[in-house]
Amino acid sequence: MARFMLSAQVTPEYYQGLITNPVDRGESVKPMLATIDATLEHYWLGIGDNTIYAVFTAPDNDVDIQAFMMLVHSSGITTSISTTRLLTSAEASEAAKRAKQLTYRPPSA
Repeated sequence: MARFMLSAQVTPEYYQGLITNPVDRGESVKPMLATIDATLEHYWLGIGDNTIYAVFTAPDNDVDIQAFMMLVHSSGITTSISTTRLLTSAEASEAAKRAKQLTYRPPSA
């Protein structure tokens, strides 16, 4: 399973809905993620920047991740949305070991 972080700028309508029906939105997101075999780990609201952050694990399947993002964004509660594939420090170390074995010649060389 891969780990992802979603960040989305939310609209005033997001806040209005949350005020009208103050529920734990993380719990609301879990069933939607389950449809793509993903599991929510964390759901945060950034103070002062109108951004929600969600960390979830999912199969490394770009089509399902994009479908999830399209669904959330098309709801109208976000003005922008992005998902970042996260690496653990051990995975980053492995990537560095692999990079050390590669060669690259930049166009300017």
